[in-house]
Amino acid sequence: CVTALRPSELLALRYCSLDVEQGLLNLTESVYRGVVRPWTKTTDETSRKELTQVYLPQEIITELLAFKQLENGYPNDFIFTSGAMNKPMVKSNFVKRSLNPLVCHTFHDGSCVKAGTKCKGAGVPLVNFQVIRRSCSTHMQNLGSPRSTSAVLRHTKVQMAQDTYVQVDAGSVRDVVDKLATMLIPKPRM
Repeated sequence: CVTALRPSELLALRYCSLDVEQGLLNLTESVYRGVVRPWTKTTDETSRKELTQVYLPQEIITELLAFKQLENGYPNDFIFTSGAMNKPMVKSNFVKRSLNPLVCHTFHDGSCVKAGTKCKGAGVPLVNFQVIRRSCSTHMQNLGSPRSTSAVLRHTKVQMAQDTYVQVDAGSVRDVVDKLATMLIPKPRM
């Protein structure tokens, strides 16, 4: 979630996309319906650097390097493959194999995973890439500037993140009102 990658970007990642020393992912490709494209939704050869680079926390770098070692990954190998042919995984397979089991184990008893079906537990929320990107942007609204949120989402316009992705958080609204009241309303004299 911390990278807010689009599925087309995530599934196109190769081990050579990872710059361990700088703590970055370099986005140069995307995958749509199994076809690799030499661009992403917001990038081409003339794109601003912040649209082509994703900052990674050290914990994710460590996990990716461990996964690479486990998989015997070569630099041009896709990180998420559909099998021995080194083809990128299709979005629906990623959701079925990775996202749905994670949601089921997190919010339910995991029995749906064994059955190979989408989680049917009561109260289990819908989780997809759009929900993940919205959750990231909503959490980020209190952590940095709107421009930072837009950069993480790799939007060319700051307003896109604010208008489409950031959801209103009632607790955050209350905090803003309380802080404003503290600033503007004089304290009673005792």
